[in-house]
Amino acid sequence: MTMNLPGPALLERACRGWPLIATGLPVLDSVVELVGELGALHRDRLMEVRLDSIDRRRIMSAGALDTLVTCELPPPGRGARAHTETISSVVDRMASWCAVLHTPVATCLTASEVAFARQRVAEIRRGYGALREELVLGMSRLPQRTTLAPVSFAGLDVILRRAKSIELHDQDRTHCHRLSEA
Repeated sequence: MTMNLPGPALLERACRGWPLIATGLPVLDSVVELVGELGALHRDRLMEVRLDSIDRRRIMSAGALDTLVTCELPPPGRGARAHTETISSVVDRMASWCAVLHTPVATCLTASEVAFARQRVAEIRRGYGALREELVLGMSRLPQRTTLAPVSFAGLDVILRRAKSIELHDQDRTHCHRLSEA
């Protein structure tokens, strides 16, 4: 069963939109194709204005991915813990961060913002790897309903909110420093 879920490295490559070679395993190839589609939609989302059709396609791709994965997993064992996210939710988060790193938007980011995005991708990659193993061993079960986080909790929006928070914090410190000098 492990072969029908891509490993963390393949998952990340598909999210980034890197060329992939067919494995010859139809289910795995279909899963990787859907992962790549979610990655492409997030890259498109950063570059386009018409977001409503992109978000509809994102939801459809995520649902298709979850259906395919659920059909291929072994049944969870007795006492399997319930995971909080579906596979597509995890993939969607990774895709949003990969899009930030691998589109022209990345050229506008500071070194610390790029490091922050890379750290998020690495964390999601590790978490996905652990979830993948637990699912294959029947130790975890996935939610039955696909739910994607609002895009405002993804990639670039998080970086922009974080930058604004740091900027406001710096302004407060400067203001406080001026008051203490007076």
